[in-house]
Amino acid sequence: MKTVQFLTRVSLFVLIGTSVLSCNNDEDSDDIPPVPETGYFVRTMKVTDGEDRLFFNITLEYDDNNRLVGETFVAKSGARKVG
Repeated sequence: MKTVQFLTRVSLFVLIGTSVLSCNNDEDSDDIPPVPETGYFVRTMKVTDGEDRLFFNITLEYDDNNRLVGETFVAKSGARKVG
């Protein structure tokens, strides 16, 4: 009787395990290139004090796939191009 219960539990575990693993949708993801996300991407950030004096300004540049390709950091002392 214990053998029947053991085999029943093992077969149920194997059935559930194979069902879960076979429903994975990552199998074909390597064939499809990622789609660029759409929406709002920050182009400019300004940091000021309470009296609206500018401390620094950051400008971000993106390519056609919405990847960051460069940024410009402007402080009171001048500009520095990164990227």
